[in-house]
Amino acid sequence: MKAVTRCTLVVLVLMLAAALAIAQSNASAPAGNYDAAQPLQPAQAVPVSNLPPPPAMNTPAQTVKPQPLPPQPVIVERAAPQPETAQPMAAQEKVPQPVRHPNAQQPMAERAPAAGESYIIGEGDVLAINVWHETELTRTLPVRMDGMITLPLIGDMKAAGQTVDQLSATITTKLKRYLEAPEVTVIVQEPRSQFFTVMGKVLKPGSYPLGQRLSVMDALALAGGFKDFAKVNKIQVVRTHRDGRVERIPFDYKRAVSGDIQHNFQLEQHDLIVVP
Repeated sequence: MKAVTRCTLVVLVLMLAAALAIAQSNASAPAGNYDAAQPLQPAQAVPVSNLPPPPAMNTPAQTVKPQPLPPQPVIVERAAPQPETAQPMAAQEKVPQPVRHPNAQQPMAERAPAAGESYIIGEGDVLAINVWHETELTRTLPVRMDGMITLPLIGDMKAAGQTVDQLSATITTKLKRYLEAPEVTVIVQEPRSQFFTVMGKVLKPGSYPLGQRLSVMDALALAGGFKDFAKVNKIQVVRTHRDGRVERIPFDYKRAVSGDIQHNFQLEQHDLIVVP
């Protein structure tokens, strides 16, 4: 506290000394040339044109951007779907018919079977033989592995290799020895002899019944499709004809799957489809 008090006193002493020195200097200064009797001249006005221009403002004027309005929901009215109308047959495009395969001996086009050519009876088929008004002669029996069947009054007779109409006519001729104008009807109830086989890189290889007209694409679909790394461009159909000839028919899968029905030919009994 004593040091602070001393400092304060020193400051006050210095301030008094400075004030006395200023007062003495003012008293010793000479009087000026100011004449009290001379009137004061008014200050001249400076024209505005001579004034310097105000400094330019470098800050550009700020423009206020309009705020975009929030998007409004757009309501679109959809018309009710119109029911499809069937086009007349004349307006529809004509589907090209399958053509004969260059390596095939038999036509690939699906044709209407002629009388007696609809089905060839084979071993294992189950036949329903009906003789009108003769219930004792009506039978349902299979064709044995030797191709024979057994009927009352007739005994054993060859059935395999004949068409339905041919077998019906043969039975009618044999029964004429015992009956007057017999009427015989033959129906294939279970076509077990008609089959095809798919082997190779398919999901479900094996033999399948050929009870109806099937194409190669139908057969591949029944076999479940292809496995991985199957060579679809090297598929072959091995066909064995009645005279024993064996024929290999290449199948163009890519063209058939693209809708080219000319290369999707029909299968025949005992055809073998090989998918490497």
